[in-house]
Amino acid sequence: MSVQSIGSYPILKTNHIYNANQSVNTFTPLFQMNSANNTSVPKNKPVIGDFKQGYLNDCWLLAIVKSLSLTTDGSLQLKNMIKKNEDNTYTVTFPNNVKFTVTEEELKDDKVKSIDGINLKTASMIGFSTKSPFVMFKFNPYLSYSNGDDNLKILEIAANKYVHKLVDKDVRAGVIPEQDKNKYCLHNYPIDEKLIFGDLSRYLTCSIDIGSLKPSEILMVGTNSDSQLNNFKGIGFSHHAYTVKSIDKTNKTISLINPHDTKAEPLVISFDDFYKRYSFITLKGNYKDTIDKSNVIKNVDNPEFIREIMDISNKQSPGYLVQTYITLHSYMLAELGETDLQAKYIANVIEFSSKGPGTEDNCFKGAVYSIRDKNVLDAVNKKLSELKNPTYSIPDNGETILEKYINEEFSFSSKKELLNYLQQITKK
Repeated sequence: MSVQSIGSYPILKTNHIYNANQSVNTFTPLFQMNSANNTSVPKNKPVIGDFKQGYLNDCWLLAIVKSLSLTTDGSLQLKNMIKKNEDNTYTVTFPNNVKFTVTEEELKDDKVKSIDGINLKTASMIGFSTKSPFVMFKFNPYLSYSNGDDNLKILEIAANKYVHKLVDKDVRAGVIPEQDKNKYCLHNYPIDEKLIFGDLSRYLTCSIDIGSLKPSEILMVGTNSDSQLNNFKGIGFSHHAYTVKSIDKTNKTISLINPHDTKAEPLVISFDDFYKRYSFITLKGNYKDTIDKSNVIKNVDNPEFIREIMDISNKQSPGYLVQTYITLHSYMLAELGETDLQAKYIANVIEFSSKGPGTEDNCFKGAVYSIRDKNVLDAVNKKLSELKNPTYSIPDNGETILEKYINEEFSFSSKKELLNYLQQITKK
């Protein structure tokens, strides 16, 4: 495990994957939230108006943009990001003062280009109408940007350039197939939302009390990757991000804006469907400022809840996201001062992972990587010894219980990596 930097932004290398979500750094927000109520829609024309998503897989970016455009402080953030220059070019400034220039020529060109300047082609697109039972067939030979105003396209172009800057042989913004590493674009390699928007927190929905939040606090929500999920069921597309328009606590429903067409009729679903079908939620700033903390503390001691966290995490891809979601809940408990529950949570994830299929290795690794010092390590070993019918009993050869789990459950390379990590922890 090591740390490399992109400017002043450290990237934590875990299991040979550069994971910005596990960064130890926090961003300086582009604006300071000093309004007591930030739910009002700006009186002036929004910085970015309505739009229809193009053929880039950037629904996460568009959902957050739409969310920001609905609030005064969010519009200020977008306005501060995009500046027009005297030569009619545009400068987009991302967190930590990372800047990219967009030219008039780039703005006029609707096609998305690869790192070597080639127009990127796309496969045929099949869409499902929300107003009829018929399948609509769409075809566009090239990847294209969204259909909206100039500011949205400027932001999309700059974000695509950000991928080019980050993805190389040493620093990766996503999971990059080696055979395609010279064809980077936002379509295939999404980058961490924090790099684009700064101060935000992303969590699994099962740990969030949706009724305790205001729409203005939510940047986006995302469905799981279940291919059976679609609009025929009225609960949203699979592996897609949405903007939260409103939350009805009385009727327990949530109204969602689809980036595919932000002017279309909002999707209204029940809280129950939201928890069943939506995997993650991204919030402005730090979760401690907004979330009802008792929801996490109340549920994390429940084995069924931990099992649910692992199940939802395993529906996400790529693998580093699984590790991230597992570690996030551990960090939440640590920051809330619930160290005993943190240790029990880690121990339960380790135990459940050891009994599951091989795809749960990332849950196991996420639990181990969330151990940050020797006190937590000792507490986890203690909790493992207290489990009912554990997979492994107390060793008699000098190993700790966790070391025995690792030695028995992993291949040589993974085993060595995890044991080396624990060895470093014991020195802290």
